[in-house]
Amino acid sequence: MKQKKIRRNAAGPVITGAVAWLLSFLLALLTVLGVVACTVCNSRYLRNQVLESGFCEAALEQLNENYTSYGNAGGISEEVMTSIVTEDQIQQDMFKAVESLYEGDRRLISHPEVAQAAVEVIENNLEERGIQITDEISQAVQEMANGCQVDYDNYVQLIITPYVAPYIARITQMVWIGFAVIGVLCVITLVLLMRLQPSGAARLRWCINAFSAAALFSVAVPLLFNALIRMDRLNLSPETLRMLVASYTHGAVDVFFYFALIYVVVVAALAIAWRAGLKKYRMVYRRAKEEREEA
Repeated sequence: MKQKKIRRNAAGPVITGAVAWLLSFLLALLTVLGVVACTVCNSRYLRNQVLESGFCEAALEQLNENYTSYGNAGGISEEVMTSIVTEDQIQQDMFKAVESLYEGDRRLISHPEVAQAAVEVIENNLEERGIQITDEISQAVQEMANGCQVDYDNYVQLIITPYVAPYIARITQMVWIGFAVIGVLCVITLVLLMRLQPSGAARLRWCINAFSAAALFSVAVPLLFNALIRMDRLNLSPETLRMLVASYTHGAVDVFFYFALIYVVVVAALAIAWRAGLKKYRMVYRRAKEEREEA
């Protein structure tokens, strides 16, 4: 009688399958929003990419090449021109640009201190060489220093700031709200899936299917993206910008793997529980069968 009641209350495979598909779809949306929240909405992620992409080192190398060419034209040695800026300075200024972006300030930051430093090191070098600094020389030095600052401003900045900064806070709020809403919907759908199947084994099977689909999605997205889109071939200038964009994008899609790992762990736990329940059911069935045979 109990077995007949279970069959009567259990939902059909079509309804249960639709709910399981909905759960996997919601989990996929949750993954996407989670990735966006961990990357686009996280200033620390962008700061880390500034470091991991090699942006500071490459920017310093390019700036030193430009400064050296300016120095050659003005009779200033390479050692002097390459002492104007440092890699640590570039890193700190890029971190300031990141914070400015996430604070909603759409203005691009200028760096007059670079021009000032250039004037100081060049004039000190001229004085050490016994060259009297006339008004004409001082004006030429200032023009060279202004060129150094322009180059620095062009390299050490985030060009998206004027377009994105006013909306970054709103985007972040919407993403986190969406993440919370989708999370609640996932819980509701999971509870519904449980209620549709009175059998514990059936519940576990459908949950395994749903979470497996979500794990497959989380693995497929970065694999397909990396296979089809070559970010290292983007035609972006300067080279430092291309490096930063490529590192930022690849790092973002790799976050999908972390969600895939979470889903795989859930699937493994459910599979262990399902296997243990199945083993217990077989033992109970075998024991009941032996008792019937003895009777």
